[in-house]
Amino acid sequence: MMNLKAKRILWLLLAVIVSVGLSGLLSRILPAKVKALDPVIAELQKCRNQAGGYPADPTSLASVRRLREEYRLYFGFRNGTNLMWDAADVSKHDLSVLVETNYFVLFAPVGQIKPWSFSSFPVWQRTPDDSRWRKGRIHWSLLGAYWSKD
Repeated sequence: MMNLKAKRILWLLLAVIVSVGLSGLLSRILPAKVKALDPVIAELQKCRNQAGGYPADPTSLASVRRLREEYRLYFGFRNGTNLMWDAADVSKHDLSVLVETNYFVLFAPVGQIKPWSFSSFPVWQRTPDDSRWRKGRIHWSLLGAYWSKD
């Protein structure tokens, strides 16, 4: 028979294992706001199939107009012909819809830039290259911002 101290240690160990397992599992479940972008993806693909490219202005999409009623959206900004985006602006908005005529990137942040963390925050990403959402992080520095897979 185990003594009381050994039983407590085993229960604590079991609790830690279950907690770590559940947190890992829960971190992979898509948030509702990610699923809210499904109509945008469908409309973008429809535009690409019909016109040969994505719309230059995603705010003209009916799915985006509906989404704006519930979420704060970020669309990036133009620098000449290039579409640019800022990590701080992605962090401040619920969703980001970044569209160029031949490509799109959708971001759904699940964290924000924190004053004590000056390097990255968690975000889900979707592109036309992959039919699945990927969880990762947006990193930024003086050289710019980029997304990396977890």
